[in-house]
Amino acid sequence: MADPQARRLTAYTGDRPDVAALVPDGVSRALDVGCSDGSLGATLRERGIEVHGIERDPDLADRARSRLDVVLEGDAIEMLSQLADGHFDLVVCADLLEHLADPWSAMRHVRRVLDASGECIVSLPNVRFWTTFTQLGLHGRWPRHSRGVHDRTHLSWFTDADARRLFDDTGFEVRRHAANYRLWDEPWRRGNRIARHLAMGPLEGFLAYQHLYLLSLGDEAGSRVDDSATEVDDSATDSDGV
Repeated sequence: MADPQARRLTAYTGDRPDVAALVPDGVSRALDVGCSDGSLGATLRERGIEVHGIERDPDLADRARSRLDVVLEGDAIEMLSQLADGHFDLVVCADLLEHLADPWSAMRHVRRVLDASGECIVSLPNVRFWTTFTQLGLHGRWPRHSRGVHDRTHLSWFTDADARRLFDDTGFEVRRHAANYRLWDEPWRRGNRIARHLAMGPLEGFLAYQHLYLLSLGDEAGSRVDDSATEVDDSATDSDGV
């Protein structure tokens, strides 16, 4: 059996092509909040983008420094609060907000550090995934695992509706929404490849493993715009860490 710590590290690293696919053209300076080992940022640098990162884990931050232009080591909200207004035209929060006690504060800082035409990419695990209900209904306990939707280190929980309310509250509009679908929590399980074909109608919300959003700046009060979902082939692109 694989070492749990090694499996967890693998789950939280990777170049995240599902996130990179949402990066719009014309980005010149990006901030990756929770940049892990810099794999995603390295992919963006190959596109000519200057990439800064924030990472709390010292070992991962050290690895990221060899891949990114600038890496700040420390708490996400604390580091965001030290950045200048309007300094970035893209901020990425890939599987970060669920690890924060106050995602609203983080997103308000993200809004502040974006320039007037800036955009933000967010990916979040979907707590409406069907195993939440089987664990609660059949076993009477909240699932806690070393990775995935029910990672025991998560401090905040989101469905698609919760995420959209967060964005609305903090002055963002959803320009594009995509999802990674699974049948099983474990990425290696057979059947995950067909999940996207089954995610129709009432099943969609229960088979979505991750939601991904491309956001633009809205009014301070915010407003929700795009409620359509784009399929993502999660068999090859999603993060297992979430």
